[in-house]
Amino acid sequence: MPTSFLIHLSVYLHYLQFTEEKLGQAEKTDYDAPFEMLLDRAEKTKNWTEKIMKQTETVLTPNPSELKKLPFAFF
Repeated sequence: MPTSFLIHLSVYLHYLQFTEEKLGQAEKTDYDAPFEMLLDRAEKTKNWTEKIMKQTETVLTPNPSELKKLPFAFF
């Protein structure tokens, strides 16, 4: 099987389990502390990456009003 298919399947199954846990239809899976820390770190990395991508897009297609909002703008 292609790797991308397996990744998508893994993500789908994770969200399915998460949804069932939130709806009370399944038991919550207990993870060990190191894995919980990795999950938290991955989520923070994802959020920062999205912020960087959004700001990079703004810089590459400049809109003067948007550029003034950036913390590293020099104008």
